Amino acid sequence: MENLEKLLGTLQEQSFIFNYGDNKAEINLDTLLSDYDDGTSFIDYISDFYYVQSVYQKSINSKDANPVKKFQDFSESSKSYYKLLSLIKFYYSELKNCLFEIKDSAKFRRRIHFEIYREFFDESYSYIMINLDEHYIYIDLNLDEKNKILTYFINQYFGELHTFKKLILLAIILELLITNEAVIRIRFLHIEELFESFSKKISHLTSFFQSSLSSRLSSDKLFLVSTATNDWFGKMIPDKNFSLEIDKLSRNNREKLNCYAIAYGDGFYYYAINHMDGKDRQNLHDIFSNFLKNIPAARLTDQVRYFLPDEKNFINYGEFQNLPDKPNGNFNRMFTCCERKIFAKLRTDKPAAKDVHIIVTQAPCEYCSRELRYIKNNKTLTIDINYPELSHINSYDRKAYEIFDSCPRHRGTDI
Repeated sequence: MENLEKLLGTLQEQSFIFNYGDNKAEINLDTLLSDYDDGTSFIDYISDFYYVQSVYQKSINSKDANPVKKFQDFSESSKSYYKLLSLIKFYYSELKNCLFEIKDSAKFRRRIHFEIYREFFDESYSYIMINLDEHYIYIDLNLDEKNKILTYFINQYFGELHTFKKLILLAIILELLITNEAVIRIRFLHIEELFESFSKKISHLTSFFQSSLSSRLSSDKLFLVSTATNDWFGKMIPDKNFSLEIDKLSRNNREKLNCYAIAYGDGFYYYAINHMDGKDRQNLHDIFSNFLKNIPAARLTDQVRYFLPDEKNFINYGEFQNLPDKPNGNFNRMFTCCERKIFAKLRTDKPAAKDVHIIVTQAPCEYCSRELRYIKNNKTLTIDINYPELSHINSYDRKAYEIFDSCPRHRGTDI
């Protein structure tokens, strides 16, 4: 299958440019599609990076320097950005999976017969016919309802389908993404012609995705997808049904872990990523170090602590490593959080400033909270930690104080 090999080669050539300020990084497709052993993925890290850095940039350059408020300001843009990344990951990863399955399966070396498929969308006045025996796909659609048809096919993709049918759906999704024609015709005499069609169009799709990845709200601060701008994805995402379908892709991808954090104060600035900082995460450090010139990473060192439940005593990673019968990798979670890497870096560097600002995308976990309370009780540092959920907590606290102050029971008049 010569054209199959050519298409796989074309996919390997695809890459995306991510930038922060004047600094750029070219990310190849394999890196962008990467999944890690703890359930996180590359798109989790890059999305958290932009979210945190956008909040940081706006906070230090604004009179209203409240990071919690900035999280609120950027929340929708960050969600849209992650949806875009999820759509990119869905399309290229599923296309690669289909191609490798076809390549490795002998059943694709003989003719495959399928029934004719027709569907008429009454509400959108669109018509779809897929006749795979005649190698013909015809779509006549109302352009105003294009997102509805695209949503339909993305949804259909996750049914119990033969690999070749999935490839057909990916061909249709590709056409719907890159063309703005009311009538779409795809004709192929054999599967090799379909592979050739993909090869000719996949770079066009990459360009569309790249245009949205590069869209900004300002020239030097924010690098998230704007639903308000007039870009390709920005026009698509306000569609409720399409957005909900991409939400499903996002939920399939997203692991609820804090992947990225920064700490800063007078005379210091660090970043940290979640996990072991091993070889599988080195490409992330390379990218972030390129974006954040001369900003050191707070990495996993022997000095990272794990506090016992009494929140007074602790062990450190060096002691854990020196155990003669060290536990398996599941126990590494005891030491891999961004916040505690930052605390260890602060203890090592001993900056003169004692006021530390930390921005993360998730609330501190129980293990980090123990050390945070230890630091507060011992007054070694004053730590101001901000994360998106804090806005809800603060609003609930304000409402609770209002109720408390107005309640007769708390004014001593309750009978």
